[in-house]
Amino acid sequence: MDTLSDALLAADKTISTNTIYFVLRMSFLLIGMAANCIILIPSVFHHSFRKDGFKNILTQLALGDLLTATGTCARLIIHYRNDISISLLECNLVEAIQTTGLYFSQFAIVYVVMDRYIAVRRPLLYHKMVSVAYY
Repeated sequence: MDTLSDALLAADKTISTNTIYFVLRMSFLLIGMAANCIILIPSVFHHSFRKDGFKNILTQLALGDLLTATGTCARLIIHYRNDISISLLECNLVEAIQTTGLYFSQFAIVYVVMDRYIAVRRPLLYHKMVSVAYY
């Protein structure tokens, strides 16, 4: 058992410093960040984009994913460089960025679930809420 756990631990240490793994993961993260920025740009500059409830939720999800990917990129760079000399403030900042992004996404998903629950459970109330909220 000890040899298997030691082998897995050694493999885990080497994969975080593997250049091919680093390049592939960073490229996927950067593509995802670019796609999220493409979603966020119209929400900032177009007033009609902000009127639609679905697009507001999409914007919140994109912002959450962008924050999470930013924190993941920073953490990946720190692990790749084997940088143990970063300060506690920098470590907490990376953690706060990732956690904020995760909570943004979770709140958007909870909002969608609550919206769908009200729409299915009380359709007349939902119609009244939607017609009053989005004028």
